Amino acid sequence: MEWSTIVGTIVGAVVGLISVFLADHLRWRREDKNQWLQARQQVYVDFLAALSKAHSEMRSVVFRGELSDVERRHALLAATDASGVWRLRQSISLIGSRQLMHEVVAAAQKLEGVCEALSLDPDVSSDRYIEARNNLWAANAALRESMRKDLGIAGDPDPDLHTYRPLGN
Repeated sequence: MEWSTIVGTIVGAVVGLISVFLADHLRWRREDKNQWLQARQQVYVDFLAALSKAHSEMRSVVFRGELSDVERRHALLAATDASGVWRLRQSISLIGSRQLMHEVVAAAQKLEGVCEALSLDPDVSSDRYIEARNNLWAANAALRESMRKDLGIAGDPDPDLHTYRPLGN
């Protein structure tokens, strides 16, 4: 065998190995990025569901009636705690962008506003509750839009953004 054949074989083998390692590394990075994206998406979906659950549970507390003011306040706070909103808010603070975190905080504050409104006046048809609810829905729509942007979801903006349910409906 000639040296040129041996060198050519070795160079071919090295090029082949480098190609395999490079392709493997690129595939791993792509899969890692997809897994990270899916994890973020799941936390975002869970947070939105927790906001909705907390709001629904607060309404259930009010519909139950027959609670003292103190008992109602505790039940409203327990509904928020049980929803997982605060735990998921912390999770998002680790994985979300700064802008997204501002939207998460705003939505959580609007949820607290609903809690406060129902604590002061346990009537879901009151102006105070309706205003707090509409503020929550508007913050939720803005949050969903920020989440879509953070996840790289293209397309038309959230149809509810800036127009989410008129006051009193």
